[in-house]
Amino acid sequence: MADGAQAASIALQVLEHTEEIDVAAAAPTLEHADLLAGLRTIAAMHRWDSREVRAVAFLMFENGHLTHDETAWMSGYIGTDPPMRPTSPMG
Repeated sequence: MADGAQAASIALQVLEHTEEIDVAAAAPTLEHADLLAGLRTIAAMHRWDSREVRAVAFLMFENGHLTHDETAWMSGYIGTDPPMRPTSPMG
């Protein structure tokens, strides 16, 4: 059995390679956390691809419901095939 330090080291190595850690680490300060959590749930439940997520995120931005940074994060890191980089709604 590994000692505590070795176990912690192994756990950190595993966590470094999980997608959700990358998604959370890339998140901006969330002004609309509840809305984003709901959108993420719906996107996961319906297995939206990045185009579908981007379309909804951009629509929410255009109507003042998400900030620029929230929109770029949502559209760049959420979906079945995200590019894993922010995608600005400004082009």
